[in-house]
Amino acid sequence: MYDLLDMCVLAVGKYGGWMEAILDMSGPMAELTPYSKLTILAFSAETTDPGDDCGDTQKTNHHYRLGAHLLAEYLGRTVLQQIPESKETFQLTECADKELPRVMLSVMMSSFYNKCPGYNEVLYGQDVIYNIPTLLHPNEFLDGAVTSSSLVPGSSHIHTYEYQSFPILRKLYAEHGKTINFVGVTNMLIGDNLDRKNDYAIRIATMARMLKVDAAILCEQGSGNGDIDFFTTLVSLEKVGIKTVAMAIESPGRDGYTQSKGMLDGRGNAFVTTGNNQQITEFPAMETVVGDIQSVVRDMFTGFWKDDALYGPSLRSDGSIIGDTHSILGYDGTLGSSIKMGKNY
Repeated sequence: MYDLLDMCVLAVGKYGGWMEAILDMSGPMAELTPYSKLTILAFSAETTDPGDDCGDTQKTNHHYRLGAHLLAEYLGRTVLQQIPESKETFQLTECADKELPRVMLSVMMSSFYNKCPGYNEVLYGQDVIYNIPTLLHPNEFLDGAVTSSSLVPGSSHIHTYEYQSFPILRKLYAEHGKTINFVGVTNMLIGDNLDRKNDYAIRIATMARMLKVDAAILCEQGSGNGDIDFFTTLVSLEKVGIKTVAMAIESPGRDGYTQSKGMLDGRGNAFVTTGNNQQITEFPAMETVVGDIQSVVRDMFTGFWKDDALYGPSLRSDGSIIGDTHSILGYDGTLGSSIKMGKNY
């Protein structure tokens, strides 16, 4: 009997880039990522032409991503005829109680980098740079219609496993017909100019009004450029009377004094933070390392540095590492997998 529950496939290459991350499976940083709690099938590979994978800080990882998808599909097919020990059914049924607040979920997808097809999120096999914000059935995420980008730092971008497990979406399903009327999901896209950012935000607000939405939960991916789309969408919804709850990471800099988001607006008055993704942290040397540890400084991973006046080099001679939490795979957890929170003192 095969058991693929709480399991994922992880592709590891020799060369990295600024959007890569590391995963601590057994050390002190393991508690900061949901992936340390999974059974992981990792494969390590190196392309026959290293030029495909190094010398470019925004590399596509095309071969590795395709390999991971094919391996995951193969594993899925091995259990296709097995009888599951348990089954969970998700149905977006009509609510009998018409007075329940109508709630929409909106999740951000990377969509502004046109280097090559498939570098952004992929929806039904197509790079979402060619899409506009769209209404999606919640089950489309759980069924694998969306696969992740290779664009923002590894702590920040929403990985394929997270789309398919999607804790917030599952919670909304659990409350559907009890405390809320869950009406569906829209994808927030990141526009490559201000006009497009505004157009995308207006489209989401238009869909929400057509669905007679009372409240919307917004989940951000990353920060910086996406902050503009995130808050522009929030403001567009609030302007038409739809209450919003924002869920996002904060990036206040390693010193803690930088503005946490690239855009702020007072109408965003219900904000759930999943913590600081620039917190300095240390990884002890490990007996077993999958991949090339030199890559963290050689290939410019976000959150690491070759040398620093205060902290010294990120990669130390004994194999231990110092960096910030940008570097931890899945650290942000803005779809609900985060165990972190922020507090005001």
